[in-house]
Amino acid sequence: MAQPPWLVDVLQIEPGSGDTITVDRDVTDGAMQFVDAVLTSGVLLPALVGIRNITGVFVVGRAGDGAPYTTVQAALDAIPAASSALVPSLVLIMPGVYTEDLTLTRDGVYMVGLGGAKLINSTGTHTLTIKAESTSTPQNILLRGLEIECDHAGDACVYVLGADTFASGTVDVDN
Repeated sequence: MAQPPWLVDVLQIEPGSGDTITVDRDVTDGAMQFVDAVLTSGVLLPALVGIRNITGVFVVGRAGDGAPYTTVQAALDAIPAASSALVPSLVLIMPGVYTEDLTLTRDGVYMVGLGGAKLINSTGTHTLTIKAESTSTPQNILLRGLEIECDHAGDACVYVLGADTFASGTVDVDN
């Protein structure tokens, strides 16, 4: 039996991460607007439609979700060598647990998890290794909205490899 539609002004979703996700209407034109901890100013539905087809945007989702990539590494491998701070690449990781060993060798990569994306190593090694290769040196990398776990003693969640290499930023550590 069909149910009547809901009539609400705002829908708030509170996932286990503690971040509230809001689905609302834009006051200017009435377009559907999504707000979360990463997109604090919100993004309108028309801006999201077709986002996976925009050059430089790589969407990762679970099999059956319709995302072009089902593994994070496949998306990282698809990033062109020309990616840089001036021509960045965005890897949007949809909710889910991704069990894989990741290697990032490109510059200008923004990895953003939406709604509870979790990365876990699949073997006894680092979960995410950031290192240079002959055609690219990753110097400008952003990791945001991701839970990164390494369940192997002696290895790191994020391992940065290279001479005179350093990282800066804020890291929340949950033991």
